[in-house]
Formats: sequence, structure tokens, C-alpha cells
Amino acid sequence: HTHTHTVRPFAVQGIHSRRSHTHMTLNLPPDLRGAGIAVVPDALPCALAEQVRSELLAADAALFEHQKTRAGEQAMSYHRYCGPELRCWTAVHRQLHALLGLAPYEHLVLNVSRYDPGDFLALHYDDDDACRSFERRRAVVWHLSQGWTEARGGLFVDETCGRAYVPRFNTVVHFPVPHPHSVTPVQSAEGQLSEQNASARLAVYGWIVTPRYSIVRENEAELHRALGCHDRPEPRATLLLYLPPPRPAPTKMHRQGRAARAEGGESENKGKEEEEEGQKKWQKRG
Repeated sequence: HTHTHTVRPFAVQGIHSRRSHTHMTLNLPPDLRGAGIAVVPDALPCALAEQVRSELLAADAALFEHQKTRAGEQAMSYHRYCGPELRCWTAVHRQLHALLGLAPYEHLVLNVSRYDPGDFLALHYDDDDACRSFERRRAVVWHLSQGWTEARGGLFVDETCGRAYVPRFNTVVHFPVPHPHSVTPVQSAEGQLSEQNASARLAVYGWIVTPRYSIVRENEAELHRALGCHDRPEPRATLLLYLPPPRPAPTKMHRQGRAARAEGGESENKGKEEEEEGQKKWQKRG
């Protein structure tokens, strides 16, 4: 979807041009939610927390996709929920939006995580420069584990001071991004329920994000199609669109490599090499 935003109150921090778009970083007002780790116990209505937890406990374990890497600061192991939207998901968004006091230019992006014994997150900062549409501003975690103890592991660690936080039920933890933090490995415990979801560390996590903006200066016909406009805009109007940066068209070599692969036979390997070379040139241009 295409959205228009008014950004007059904010100064432009940085601008760089590319083709018909000028991409800019906005100098937004300071985040008044604090510079450190904020912990809010009994953050949301208890009935809502119980409902979300119950839905996750009833979900098939196969709906939690294992996220696993072993590469330095990006080392991690946990399970991300990839099933259908929870019945109370809209209420969760609404409650967290009110609790965190989101500004009109901020959005809330949420996921669900499950940590089984052995799962962890190595030290990281939560900054994500690879996203072309949004910029993370603040991280949020809503804990849904009941009866959790320090001996079970899965502690949230503020790496700036070494303080560890036990994931208490219906507690929200939020902090500015980037911020060094980690999650200690989850330990198995005797006497836990046999069901995998019930004995796991459950949480809703995500980020408060702000959109990256593009100023469209040219290609007025394309602009009108994006906005659904039939009349010409005022000559002096400045139109700011929330659009991901454009990608260049494939090179001639890229198209030739793709065609060669389609022929099959002896030309398949050659076509694949040509396509890979074309893709590398495409990426360099981007």
C-alpha cells in the first residue's frame, strides 16, 4: 500500500538521490520513553495475557519455525510462530500501542517466539539496516511464561551492565535500538509439563519502527498511479511517499543467462554462470 505522510515538524537529517527518487532520513523528535531498559510488570490486562498464552499452548508445535545460526554476534536458536493470526492479535496491538505511547509516524511490528531447552540469543543490537521500508526505533518483548525461575535460563541480559532479567508473566520489557543484549540458554527442568509449548519460554516480541521515506521528483504518471490520483497535484505541492527504494532492471547478460538455462542440455551450466554474473552486476548497480 502507498501512504502519504506529513513531515513538516521534522528536519531532514540526510538526503541522497537516485534516479527519480530522493531518499531521506528524518530527524525525528527524541524518544521520551527512556534510554535504558524499561520493565513494566502487569503490563496488559491479565485476561488478554492468559488468552494469548492459551492460544499458543494449543498451537501445533510444527507452526513454530526453527531460527538457527551459528555465526558470531548473529548466533541464535529459537522458534518463531508462523501459524494463522491469533484471535486476539488486534487487541494485543491496541493494548501495546497504548502502553508504549506510539506517535503517529511510528508503527508496531510484532512476532511470537518460543525458546526450547538449548535455545538462546547471542549478544546483538537489534539494528536492521537491511530493511528498505522501515527503521527500527525501539525493541519490545511481552513475556508470557508462567512460573519461570532463574534456574530455567532464558534470561534477558542487558550487556551494557550485565544485569539479567527473569521473564515474568505479563511483563513488558522495552528499550531503544540499537542496544547490546542477549538471552541466556534455556535449561530443561524437572517436573515441567510434557507438552513442548507448555514447558517453553513464550513471548511476543517486535519493534517500534518508523518508515523510510522517498521524495518522488519525476515520473509524474507513475506517481499519479501510486496515489490513485486522476487530477494533477498543485505545482508547489511536495509529495512524500512511503515506498521502498526502486530496484534497477535486469541487465542484458542477466536476461541472456536466464534464456540459456531455459534451453537446457549442454548450455545449462553456461547459462547459470552467465545469470550469476548478471545478478552480481545487478546488485552492484543497486
